[in-house]
Amino acid sequence: MNILGINDSHDSGVALIKDGRIVYAANEERFTRKKMHWGFPYASLKNMSEQCGVDIADIDLVGFGFKGMVEVPTAVDFSGKAGFKRKVFEKITKHSGKFPESKTFVACSRLAAQILRKNRGLVRDYFAKRGMKGKITFFDHHESHAASAYFTSGWDKATVVTVDGGGDGLAGSVYTGENGQLKKISECPKIHSAGNFWAYITYICGFDPQRHGGKITGLAAYHPSPEAYEKLRTVYSLDRDKMHFRNDKYLFWRSAVNYLQELMKGFSREEIAYAAQRVLEENVTEAVRLAVLRTGNPRVVLAGGVFANVTLNKRIMELAEVEEVFIHPHMGDGGTSLGAALLLASRYHELQSHPLDNVYFGDSFKTEEIISAIKKEGFSCEKLEHPERMIAEMMHQGKVIGLFQGRMEYGPRALCNRSILARPTDPEIKDWLNKRMDRTEFMPFAPVIMEEFAAAYFDNYPKGEYAARFMTMAFMVKQELRAGIPGVVHLDGTARPQTVNKNRQPLMHSILNEYYKISGLPLCINTSFNKHEEPIVHSPAEALHALKIGMIDELFFGPNLRACK
Repeated sequence: MNILGINDSHDSGVALIKDGRIVYAANEERFTRKKMHWGFPYASLKNMSEQCGVDIADIDLVGFGFKGMVEVPTAVDFSGKAGFKRKVFEKITKHSGKFPESKTFVACSRLAAQILRKNRGLVRDYFAKRGMKGKITFFDHHESHAASAYFTSGWDKATVVTVDGGGDGLAGSVYTGENGQLKKISECPKIHSAGNFWAYITYICGFDPQRHGGKITGLAAYHPSPEAYEKLRTVYSLDRDKMHFRNDKYLFWRSAVNYLQELMKGFSREEIAYAAQRVLEENVTEAVRLAVLRTGNPRVVLAGGVFANVTLNKRIMELAEVEEVFIHPHMGDGGTSLGAALLLASRYHELQSHPLDNVYFGDSFKTEEIISAIKKEGFSCEKLEHPERMIAEMMHQGKVIGLFQGRMEYGPRALCNRSILARPTDPEIKDWLNKRMDRTEFMPFAPVIMEEFAAAYFDNYPKGEYAARFMTMAFMVKQELRAGIPGVVHLDGTARPQTVNKNRQPLMHSILNEYYKISGLPLCINTSFNKHEEPIVHSPAEALHALKIGMIDELFFGPNLRACK
């Protein structure tokens, strides 16, 4: 049976499950080159068909990661200049969970229902015209998030928590996962959105709320301010009974931004970031702790855009009540396509929770295609019997390496199939390499490390071992080892590692093993293969362009090709 999952909101994409196995997952931005692409995923759907040999007419079931999408691409516009649909959505979500009986809410809900009926009709027509006869199901957004995490955790019993900006009127939920089934025990109305809180803070700090939330996490370590925290905590707290973040003053959108700008007047963006990170951590972490006590399941699985915050994930991992933590590798809305597909598979195949061996679910390129692209871009091609030694030596010399191999990673992290590698010993590399890539970042680069060395470098590693495979968790670096790897250690002593082993990532593991022989270090820098504001590279031509403009010094295509200037 072929089961297709779709997300057609921001960071749209598709996923395919064939006979109970994930065979494809990718997001539209990689193909259109529009970061966090919004809209129906035409390009990724086409790529799925080409990669898997499955036409739309071959699809048996389709699942969408939203019951209803009435948001529009201006969803983070706080100016009030957005169109009518944006205003309708603002009214609906402002009143959701507070004044459901109001005439305004009812009128807006009716209009939203009309929009949704029209959109669903267009979707059904699209598939019907292409020969698809199967059923189309629109799932609750947070159930899709929950499914993405639970069914890829590998744990039969788990506490499942979702937290994000919002979807289908909610901004979070708590489920029990057991025996292949999800049961909701609590939900968070959108008015209490922790994701929206983070967007407001990102905006008043001068960044794009939809793309740059991670910058706030990085800034939070620069200037601790108890005074800023004390002010901010008067606005946001915790609903202990419902186990969710709480917006105490029911601030929303422009009213929230205006209030917070006034409240935080006189504080630097670093101080505001510190206060926001602390407020988020304390309340969401306590919500998760209460959820674990409620369910009795000490294994925790997380999804939703708020859990892109690796420092928050670290705090959750450190809870005494928590045994292990797993974050779905594509925790944001881009992961709901796979979540919807997994929900369908669970209902028709009694799918149980299975761990992910890897997330290399995108497309790949044939050797002849890569060689052709190398020559077309004006480079020569060198075939190497064992490239790992050369790559390790070049890194040790201080060169920046582009690595392009195999199938593209699913999710927002570069996990060594579309990565940039460099040595971790230069304390200035965050400044000069980010400048070369036209980035503005406040956190150091992430390390990739041989799995067998991870426990020696990071505190509490066993509790986050599974999460570390996908670079979704921060760990405290052992005190005595920090000075030797300044390029990957943050001001607060943390790092966000990806672990590799010789079975899952044979080439990368071999590169690190060779680097270890040369330098005594079992790790190196791994940062995403892209410039600022661009998606991670998809094609060989895009990788070669980075070499041409000097963003990287060397470029290798797995398993054994080097593009030579």
